[in-house]
Amino acid sequence: MIALRDILFRPRRAAEVLRAQPRWLVPFLLLALLSAVLYALGSEGRIDELIRRLPPSADEAARSQVRENLRADLWRNTLFLPYRLALGWGGFAALLFMSGRALSRERATTYRHVFALETHAELILLFPSLLSLVGLPLPSLALVAGSAPFFADSLLRAANCFTLWYILALSAGMAVLFELRTRTAFLVVAVCWGMTESLNIGILHLLTRSFHFHL
Repeated sequence: MIALRDILFRPRRAAEVLRAQPRWLVPFLLLALLSAVLYALGSEGRIDELIRRLPPSADEAARSQVRENLRADLWRNTLFLPYRLALGWGGFAALLFMSGRALSRERATTYRHVFALETHAELILLFPSLLSLVGLPLPSLALVAGSAPFFADSLLRAANCFTLWYILALSAGMAVLFELRTRTAFLVVAVCWGMTESLNIGILHLLTRSFHFHL
C-alpha cells in the first residue's frame, strides 16, 4: 500500500518498492472495486452523452429504447468491469514490458514488475471519473482544438492533465525498472499509450458506425 500512496507524487520511490516486491493483487482488487463503484454511479451521465451522440434519424422512441437497454445492462457491465480492467491493464503492461526489454539490457525486471507498476498508476486515472461524477469539467486538448472528426476528437479528449500525470508516473517507474533515461522512458510510455488509445478509439468508432447503421 506504500507504493499505491507514493505513485501519486513519488513514482520513482514507488517503483523502487515494486522492484523489490512487485505486489499487485491487493491494489488491483481495491482499484477494480473503486472503478466499479464509479462506473455504476456515473452511468446516467454516460447514457445521456451517448443519447446526445445518436444520429438525428433516431426518433424519441428509439432514444428511449436505447436508454432502457443501457440501463438494463448496467449491473452486468459493472460486474464484468474487473475482468475488462484485468485484460486492458495486462495488455498495456505487456506492451510496456516488451518495449522496455527491447531498449534495455536489464533482465531482472519481469512482466510482473511492470504489471504491478501499471496497476498502481491506474489510481491516477480514477480522478477524471471523480470529476465527472461531481459535474466538474475535465480540461483536455479537445477544448482548444475546436470541432474535429470523431477519431481526432476522442484522442484529444483522452489527452488531459491526468493522462499526462499518469504517463509521467509510468515513465518514472519504467526508468527505474529498466534503468532507462527519463526521456527514453517517457517516449516509450507515450508511444505505447498513443497506440493503445488509438486502437481503443478505432474499435469504438467501428462499433458506433455499426450501431448508427442499425438505427
